[in-house]
Amino acid sequence: MLFRVLMIALALGGSSASAALAADAPPAPPDGTYSYSIDRASANIGTSTVTVKRSGDAIMVHETQAMPAQKFAVTVDETLAGSQLAPKSYVGNYTMEGGTPVVVRMSFNGSRADATVDGASGSTSLKLPPRITSGYVIEGALLTGFLFLPAQLHASRATAFAGIVPSKLTQVTNTVDRGMRPVRPPGAPANDIAVSIRGPVDFQEWYDPTTFVLDAVSVPSQNVLIHLTKRSG
Repeated sequence: MLFRVLMIALALGGSSASAALAADAPPAPPDGTYSYSIDRASANIGTSTVTVKRSGDAIMVHETQAMPAQKFAVTVDETLAGSQLAPKSYVGNYTMEGGTPVVVRMSFNGSRADATVDGASGSTSLKLPPRITSGYVIEGALLTGFLFLPAQLHASRATAFAGIVPSKLTQVTNTVDRGMRPVRPPGAPANDIAVSIRGPVDFQEWYDPTTFVLDAVSVPSQNVLIHLTKRSG
C-alpha cells in the first residue's frame, strides 16, 4: 500500500513538473511537419519539408529541401534550446547534382559559433558582432531558420541579430524594421502579422501571432515567395 501511494505521488509530481516545464516554454511553432513551396515570379522553383520535435527543453528541427532547377538539395538538422530558443547545434548536408556532398557542422556557445567541414582540417569560429547579443541561422531559402525566427525574436526582444550562414562560414547583421508596412502576400491568412528584416537581403515573415506558425516569407528584391502548403502533426 505504501509503495502504491509513493508511486502515485511520484506520478503526480512528474506530471506537475512536466506541466510547469511546458508553461515556462517560450511560444514557438508546435511539433509537426510543415511543407512549403518556394516560388519565384509565381513559378515554383523548389520545395521544403520541415519536421519539428521537442525533447525536454530542446527543439529538434529537421529539413529536406530540393531545388530541381538549380540541381541542388539540402538536408539540415538543427537543435534549439532555452528560454530564447537559441541554436545549439547545426548539421547541413549540401549536395549539387553529380557532386560530392559538403557537410558543415556548427556548435553554438553563447556569443560564438564554431564550424567544421567534413573532410577539411581546422575549424572556423564566428563571434557575434559588437553590440549584437543574438545569432540565428539564416541560410538562403532554408526554412530551418525562417520557421523559428519570429518566435526567437519574440523571446529575445532583439532588434538586431547576426544571421549565420553555415555554407559560407560567415555571418551578416540584420535589423528588425518595426516601421515597415509590408504588402500581405497572396494566401497569407488575414490574422497573420509580419516581422520585417533589413539586411543584405530584406525579407518579411508572415506568421500566426498565437501559434507562431510561419505561413509565408516574402523577398521582394528577388521576387521570391515561400508559402506554407501543408501542415500535419
